[in-house]
Amino acid sequence: MRTVNLKMKLTAVIAVAAIAVVCSFIRVHAQDQFHPVPAIQFGILGITRGQTARLNVTNVASPDDPFYPPDPCRVTITFVDGDGNVLLNFAGQPVRREVLLQPGHSAFLQIDGDEFVPRGQARVNFRPVVRVLIPPPDPETAFPPDPCFPTLEVISNLTGHTALIYSGTPPFASPAITVN
Repeated sequence: MRTVNLKMKLTAVIAVAAIAVVCSFIRVHAQDQFHPVPAIQFGILGITRGQTARLNVTNVASPDDPFYPPDPCRVTITFVDGDGNVLLNFAGQPVRREVLLQPGHSAFLQIDGDEFVPRGQARVNFRPVVRVLIPPPDPETAFPPDPCFPTLEVISNLTGHTALIYSGTPPFASPAITVN
């Protein structure tokens, strides 16, 4: 039991440290550049019956922070399958949510393995997707979007405990190739 608690605490500490590192990097660049921050990406994951996947998004800007404009962050949160198709709930509706996050606010979207794992199968594979929606450029108010960061939790339906926290991966940048 102590080993499980220690593993969960260690996972949480690592996730918070990773978010802090990403936040400090973005803060340095947000002061002198007006380009949108590349989105955090997730690879394919899976859950079984008895588990819930919860995709959280937080606008980490503080309303009192002079380095960020006090505007909200508009994001679309969804889950897709291995072919990139949006998952559908029992009613046939897309599992998708668009939210407007004020500085310091969070939102989430979740899927329950009990609903999404087909009978006779062990798990459902999915990929979380978070897109920051950037308004059309306006030269008078050309601010970058506030820093919104996603995390994914896998939660046990029986106990309510978080079994996994995953903060995603920054997109890979291809190295510059020079031809002589």
